[in-house]
Amino acid sequence: MHTQQCFTSAAMPPAPLESGGQAQGAGPAKGQDAMTEDWWHAVHSVNMEQHVKHLDRFQWRYDQLSAGAFHARLAELAMPRVRVFRETITNSTQQSGLPPDGSIGLGLPLAPDAPMWMNGMRVAGGRVIMSHGAEIELCTAPDCEMGFVIADAAVIEETIQRTGVHMAGHLRRKAAVVQLSSTSEDALRQILALVHGNFGVPPEALRSGAARRQLEDHLILELVNALSSASALPEERNALLRKRVVDRARELMLSALEAPLSILDVCSRIGASRRKLNYCF
Repeated sequence: MHTQQCFTSAAMPPAPLESGGQAQGAGPAKGQDAMTEDWWHAVHSVNMEQHVKHLDRFQWRYDQLSAGAFHARLAELAMPRVRVFRETITNSTQQSGLPPDGSIGLGLPLAPDAPMWMNGMRVAGGRVIMSHGAEIELCTAPDCEMGFVIADAAVIEETIQRTGVHMAGHLRRKAAVVQLSSTSEDALRQILALVHGNFGVPPEALRSGAARRQLEDHLILELVNALSSASALPEERNALLRKRVVDRARELMLSALEAPLSILDVCSRIGASRRKLNYCF
């Protein structure tokens, strides 16, 4: 497996950008193009350090798993209560971290032939990743394109109460892969196409503040609908149980680096057979 170092945006806050895409006091970094307005940001990065700086307020980490030069593009529509992203990365990656504090996030693959996985579950065919203030761990195929929406959790909770619906219990304070209805998936994909259909170019239809406010209201309602109606996957419970076994085994092995444990020792201490441990990994 080919790996490169990873970076966390919390440790490296993004440089502020002026209109025209330049960091204040400097031109764009070599290999990096930027376009920015007060409501729109688009960047092209040639290493992970550059890329993660633009995920403002995320605590996020990337591991590059496949060989080759790193290239990533990120575009963001920034509104007061909702942010809408589109990202593409040339390399296979392992990603983990937390969305911004006080947010609810939803992510889905945009390219059907370049899926992603979370907890061993393939995210495709109406499946999306949702996080309500919980850590996400996922793997992406090369040339994966992802759309993701980050919304103010307090706004979503208030809208849920006002509309008389309930957030699905398996999503509260968790990160999970869920199945959307075809209606909900189509609505979200239509919004992503409106915002990011021409990747990296600000949509003319959203240049007015009134149009963006209307879109923001519509997107909040669609997120509430998704959060209240998303179905849990049958394999979700098994995947979570496997992850717990792997996490326990990993913690145990890392705590005994000076005197490495045998597989038999690990199995006996976590209460799992060797076959089960192999299956979980």
